Amino acid sequence: MFSLDEYAAPVKSGYTFDGWEEIDIINSPVNKLDNSGHTYQAKWIEKADNSITFKNPLNLDRIYDKTPVSLSKDDCIVTGDNRDVTFSYQVKDGNNWNDIDTAPKNAGTYRVKATVAEDDTYKRAETAWKEFTISKADPTYKAPTGLTATVGQTLADVALPEGFAWQDATTTSVGSAGTNTFKVTYTPEDTDNYNAVKDVEVTLTVKEKDTQKPTTDDNKKPSATDTDKKPESTDKQTTANSPKTGDSTNMTTWLALMFVSLGLLAGVFKVRKSRRSR
Repeated sequence: MFSLDEYAAPVKSGYTFDGWEEIDIINSPVNKLDNSGHTYQAKWIEKADNSITFKNPLNLDRIYDKTPVSLSKDDCIVTGDNRDVTFSYQVKDGNNWNDIDTAPKNAGTYRVKATVAEDDTYKRAETAWKEFTISKADPTYKAPTGLTATVGQTLADVALPEGFAWQDATTTSVGSAGTNTFKVTYTPEDTDNYNAVKDVEVTLTVKEKDTQKPTTDDNKKPSATDTDKKPESTDKQTTANSPKTGDSTNMTTWLALMFVSLGLLAGVFKVRKSRRSR
């Protein structure tokens, strides 16, 4: 004999199963004692309608703060059912929407849908998609200080801390001596969630050129033993033992005086001799 209890109860969204009914009995009476060859169908009772909507106003737009979006049942209006509400998220990628597993926290464009599950009395219900944006945040930073340069240099000669860049061309002159102001741009490491900051003013302590001539270190003067010293003339070596010019002159003068003296003595002697002979 056929027993309807042998078959599991079927499931149909929005309806409650209410047993089996024999189609043959509906169309034409048959012998209920003989179930063979008969056709049966499930009987359904439609569940009560349910609805869920987001509360108005509900502004989900925010600025990136490292924390994920947080929604709860209190952000929705549910009629009929009092079951838990779940949330589904999608992220926009170009013209497409892609499912994501968790509540978003990074900068981007998203949409969310709230769903209340079906129970024994009420049907399943869900909201329309609600779009929102998490905007990039402005980073915290400290403007560079203590920047110095020398007249005649350009911005390329002035090093900036990591993340900063000159807005003017690096070929720009640092200007005349004194205090000059320039603008830089700060680009954070996490550009997915933070904005670049432009027009950050920095001060530059431009100095005059040092015009003083460099002094020569006496300790660095070439010594007499340097290899580039010119060799002594061989002529000097040859005449090193010869009498000096001054000495030769004195000798000649002395000899001349001696000869003159001898001549005078000879003359005197001759005069005396002639006087005696008279």
